[in-house]
Amino acid sequence: MRNNTEIVWLLDDIISKDAYDEKYRDFTDKINKYKEEYEFLIMNMDEQKNIAKRMKELRKKFQISMYLIRLIELYLKASSKK
Repeated sequence: MRNNTEIVWLLDDIISKDAYDEKYRDFTDKINKYKEEYEFLIMNMDEQKNIAKRMKELRKKFQISMYLIRLIELYLKASSKK
């Protein structure tokens, strides 16, 4: 896809067609590379969010377990005094 600027440059002999095509390929390659990196970063961000969510769930389960252990300890202590 070429725009009017390219046509003007080519007509005015500011840049040769070969030079333009080479720059166009370079920029297209860079754009594609950056798109791939962006998708990779988005995927990593999603994975980090999932890990953070799982860690939050594990912390909650751990806290509940600690409360249950404390309740059992108190119950055992109270029943041993009887």
